[in-house]
Amino acid sequence: MKESSRPNTGKIVKVIIFIALLVASSYFFGTVCHRVSGIGDAIFAFNAENLRLFIELFVSIGIMVITAGLVAVLLRPFWTCVVAFALSSLTMFLAWQFSTASTVAVVLYFLVGLLFCRGVSKGLEERIKFSPQAISENKTILFLILLVAITTSFYLGYSKQLDQKGFSTPSFVTEIGVRIQNPEPSAKAEFIAEFDKQVKDLVEPYERFIPIAMSFSFFVALEFVEFILGWIPILLLRLILYILIHLKVITVRTEMREVQRLTI
Repeated sequence: MKESSRPNTGKIVKVIIFIALLVASSYFFGTVCHRVSGIGDAIFAFNAENLRLFIELFVSIGIMVITAGLVAVLLRPFWTCVVAFALSSLTMFLAWQFSTASTVAVVLYFLVGLLFCRGVSKGLEERIKFSPQAISENKTILFLILLVAITTSFYLGYSKQLDQKGFSTPSFVTEIGVRIQNPEPSAKAEFIAEFDKQVKDLVEPYERFIPIAMSFSFFVALEFVEFILGWIPILLLRLILYILIHLKVITVRTEMREVQRLTI
């Protein structure tokens, strides 16, 4: 009896570990979302702090895709995936911030996570031999919801800042104006003040649309970077699966299946 229970115990431990990895990555992603919500118009500053934040942002997205891929490929039956993404969603929400928009984003993440798992599972069942290609075919929807979550966080923070402080001309726009006009050093401060006033007067009638426009631009920029670098998490996931197989943490099993055919 003890011998037959060992494999089940080992499997349960592995399931818990893979769920814990997804939950941990969700916490990291949630903290990054929280930090993005506080960046506001400082996003236009080209400095080391922003660079570090954006590196962490894309690292967190990559880790989320990897751990979600492991859950989708390895966890069976399907209810274990439901538990994994439910805990992941809750952890992300707690690490992020409490708001209606973040709640909607987290719920969508949960539903998309289940669709991702179902799509990966179906893709694996349609193949004779195991292939991570099923993950690549379903990764787009997962990437999309993660980018939506990040963009939602930016929108919430930028809108709050705009309500509290009003619109301020981005520093890079001011620098462009200074370079074009090239005022005398003694008149530079006066020119910047006048230029800032002109920009504010121009933008003021459309101020309520600024957070939407900025968030859309932010999303497009993230999507462009994801398009270029999105293959990296999938490659790392393939490598991780290869290592886990050779370490015998997971095994490749051959199954015999009955196939229905019509005959006359």
